[in-house]
Amino acid sequence: MNMSIDANAPDSEGVVSSYEMMFGSGTHIARSVRVDLMCLMASTLTNVLIHFVFSTKRRDDLIRLECETDLKAYVGGLCRTRASPLLAMGGTANHVHMVVALHKTISVSDLMRDVKRESCLWLKERSDPRFQWQDGYFAHSASPGDIEVLFRYIAIQKEHHRRRDFKDEVRAMCRKYGLDLNEKFAWD
Repeated sequence: MNMSIDANAPDSEGVVSSYEMMFGSGTHIARSVRVDLMCLMASTLTNVLIHFVFSTKRRDDLIRLECETDLKAYVGGLCRTRASPLLAMGGTANHVHMVVALHKTISVSDLMRDVKRESCLWLKERSDPRFQWQDGYFAHSASPGDIEVLFRYIAIQKEHHRRRDFKDEVRAMCRKYGLDLNEKFAWD
């Protein structure tokens, strides 16, 4: 830390006032902390990649093949307007996998709430008026070093689910990532 600053330097945009409350008015430490935090925290850089998985209500096959491309574009737009680009999306007629680069100001739950709500309305108009997403979702962080493997996995979902059903897939992901799955509440 750079402690050699002018203790009499003028405050910058009132930043010192909160530190003066903690450390006392006019203290050297207040100004040192202010300057160091401003230098270290000048920008926030993140690379938060999230793999989301969620299904239709009761895993009903309601995502029609002819809607998939437009659904991906629509969800991509929803994510983009929240500064969280959609990097990959795929799935089957009853569930979706997405990889999103989550913006530093967006929470996982807010993004999922918005994407599921708005895409549900979109799918009701274009696919089936009974369309609903399940209440919950699965989400885990994805390592940038493993992202290509995840993209390939998402791309082969239809083939993959000829051999393995959705519930078995979610169980395996929960075991892999150390999540406790309460099956009483997992399947709606």
